[in-house]
Formats: sequence, C-alpha cells, structure tokens
Amino acid sequence: MELDPHRYSYTVDNENNVVTVNISLGRALGTGEAILVYLKFKDAGLVGRSWDSLTDRQFDNTATVVTNIGSRTVAAFVPIVKK
Repeated sequence: MELDPHRYSYTVDNENNVVTVNISLGRALGTGEAILVYLKFKDAGLVGRSWDSLTDRQFDNTATVVTNIGSRTVAAFVPIVKK
C-alpha cells in the first residue's frame, strides 16, 4: 500500500532522540502487510576524533509509529564500527 504524502507527518525530538511518525491509514492492514519506517542517521561529528576517546559507540534510536488503527514504539541500536 503506497501512502499519500498528505496522510503522514513526523516530528523529531533531538534532545530525547525520538522520532514520532503519524500515519492516517485508509483501511486496516491486511495479512502480510506492514508499515516500514526508515531512519537515516546523520554524521555524528565523529570524524577526526580518537576511537579511544569515544564513550558511546552506538546510536540508540527510538521511533514511535502512531496510526488510526494503533501505535507501536520500536528501538534501533546501531553500533559504530571501527574501520
């Protein structure tokens, strides 16, 4: 099911690292259907910093998806890998 751009919106809370997505669905999801939310991570300003000086080596992100048929909160933990 393709969403009309006028049927969804999102807000970003950088202080608490939470993205909230609001979606208005025209109908309930059928069997095998799902809502996918993609989070794109910006450069965290790590370039030029010493690996040993980093105290947090992962992105902790939470997305709350709110629809007119229910809501769910999901978490994504993305490790920062040394190359």
